[in-house]
Parts: sequence; C-alpha cells; structure tokens
Amino acid sequence: MIVIPAVDIKDGKCVRLLQGRMEDETVFSDDPSEMAKRWNDDGAEMIHVVDLDGAFSKKPKNLTSIKKILASVSADIQIGGGIRNEETIRMYIELGVKRIVVGTEAIRNPNFYSIDLKTMKKCLIMLKEIFKRLNARTISHPPL
Repeated sequence: MIVIPAVDIKDGKCVRLLQGRMEDETVFSDDPSEMAKRWNDDGAEMIHVVDLDGAFSKKPKNLTSIKKILASVSADIQIGGGIRNEETIRMYIELGVKRIVVGTEAIRNPNFYSIDLKTMKKCLIMLKEIFKRLNARTISHPPL
C-alpha cells in the first residue's frame, strides 16, 4: 500500500473542507508549504496537493503556495484542482509537478482529448470514474 498525504489549499491556507463545502473549513496552517514540508520530513515520497479555489473557479488560484511547496520539498508532487486545459497541464509540468490529476473536465469537454496524451501520459492521471462513464457512453478515448 502506498500512502500519499494531501495538502488542500484554500485562500493560501492549508485546510480541510467538511463534506466538500467551501464555507465549512478547518484551517491547519497559514502556510501550506510548512505542512508539505512536515509530510516530506516524515518520509512521504509523494504529496497530493489540491488547489480548492482552482477546483471551484476552474483555473489555478494558489500558484504562489504551490510554487513554494515545490521549492521546499524533495517529495514528488501530485496536483489537482482547476486543471481544465493543456496550457495548465504544461505549466505544472514545467514547474516540476510529477503527476497531474484531471477530473470531470475530461467528461464535460469532448475536446479535452485533443491534448497530446501520449506525450503527457507519464504525469497525467484521469480518475477511474471518468473512464467508467466514458465507456458507459461508448465514447472512444485514447489508452494511457
């Protein structure tokens, strides 16, 4: 079993949402990079980072915090939240993110598959549920 700790970021702070409600949060730290560093120091090989503001606004919103995390840990970073296009995926790759989680956009946007998945397959993760839905709709999708 691989355990991947998470750092969820909202308004530049490390938080946990209660049942996914943005208005119902617990703040764990004003500095997400300190939380990521703590996981790193505890031996995490990968840390899952979620830009919650990005997820709700459909574009990255916490880049300053994410860049600070990338600069402060040796663990690989897996990121999700606000990833809706190839430009954002490429930006995260260039920043050094190792895995990129793409969620519902792959279902909602049929043009999403115009992204060069073969080039990005080493870092791009599409949730299993997406493939279930795509197969249920008999929509063709490229293998990863």
